[in-house]
Parts: sequence; C-alpha cells; structure tokens
Amino acid sequence: MTWFRWLRQLADRIATNVWTRLFMLVGLLRRRRQPWQPAGGQRVLVVAPHPDDEALGCGGTIMRHIASGDSVAVLIVTDGRRSRAHNLQADAMAKARQQEARVAADLMGIDEWIWLGLPEGEWSDGELQLALAAHMQDKPPGVVYGPSWLDYHPEHRRVAECLATSVAPDVAVRVYTLHIPLVELAN
Repeated sequence: MTWFRWLRQLADRIATNVWTRLFMLVGLLRRRRQPWQPAGGQRVLVVAPHPDDEALGCGGTIMRHIASGDSVAVLIVTDGRRSRAHNLQADAMAKARQQEARVAADLMGIDEWIWLGLPEGEWSDGELQLALAAHMQDKPPGVVYGPSWLDYHPEHRRVAECLATSVAPDVAVRVYTLHIPLVELAN
C-alpha cells in the first residue's frame, strides 16, 4: 500500500468518526418526532447517477411512496459502464447494468423508469440539465430525491449540482446517501 493511499484511508476513518460522533450528539439534543410517512397522491422523481444508486440510496423510501399511492419515476443518468464487476467490457457492462436496473424497478413497482444512459464519465452538465428540465416540465414532481453534493463520488456530486440548478423552487428536494461519511448513521 502506498503512503498516499494509507494517508487517505486514515483521513477517511477520521472523517467518518468525526461525522458519526457529531451527528450522534445532535441526535441526542433533538426532539423525537413521529416516523415519516409519505402524504400520498404525490408525483415523486428519484434521480440516480448510476444504475443501482436509486435502490441502494432510497429503495425503501421509494417503496413507501408507492405503498402510500404516490407516483414514482426513477431517472438513471449514466450507463454504469465503468464498473469493474465480473470483468465485463464497457458496452457489455452498460447493457448488464441497464437490465439489472430495469428488473429492480419492476420489483419495486416503479411507475416510470427513465434511462438516460449517458456514458459514465463522459457526459456534460448541459446534457443532464436539458434532460432534467424536459422531464420536470413534462411531468412536474412534487418531491425530488437525489444524491448529496457532499458525496465522495465525483459523478454523484455532479448530478447533485445539476439537479440543484434544475429543480423549481416550490419542489421539495430530499437527499439520499451513498458515499457520504455518515456510515453508521445513514439508512
């Protein structure tokens, strides 16, 4: 292991511990609330940077929205071609991840599944902003879920930034966690 990698892992552990302890302290100080329940009858949009981010980041929340009668659309931004799983070539990986995401959407009961399929790592902010604007103009959501701009993954941050510039001011925006140093507190 290189010195830089060791230092980065140490910094990640320290950041995780600091975030965890800080949020545990804040949690002790806050008033207890009733568990969250979707209102029902809303149009919900979940924006996922990669195939599987929607399921990993807020799959349970998606299913609670569906159970309460909300209409849920999932928009997957990239094709996931840079994953190294199963030693697949980029095009084969993109196709496999698209099929897996489609199956997951069907299993969750998602009403609308939008596959932008932008090549992972090779898309522009403008492409995504145009696609988001078109979808939100055609079917305005009441609630939008997206990744956090605090995320470690650069594409998750880019998607969060594009989403922030594309959502109307009256839309509720909620963040789901993926690669954020809130390991013990997330989900």
